Amino acid sequence: MPDYDGHHIAIYIANFSGPFQYLEERNLVTEGIRNHQFRFQDIVDPDTGVPVFKLEHEVRSSRHPGFRRPLVNRD
Repeated sequence: MPDYDGHHIAIYIANFSGPFQYLEERNLVTEGIRNHQFRFQDIVDPDTGVPVFKLEHEVRSSRHPGFRRPLVNRD
């Protein structure tokens, strides 16, 4: 498998603090709040905490500067 190339998904959510707190309590946040966003990678089983999949997520609040911008590939 090739080296990780930095790809990730970005999602916008209204309840920003709830998911952040949940992930922070479980030491799953990989980049803390900065510019109305945070990041995590591991998707875990909520009952056991065992990782089931790894994909970087950029979680953005509705106050993020990119909220509601046109969906255009910037590359």
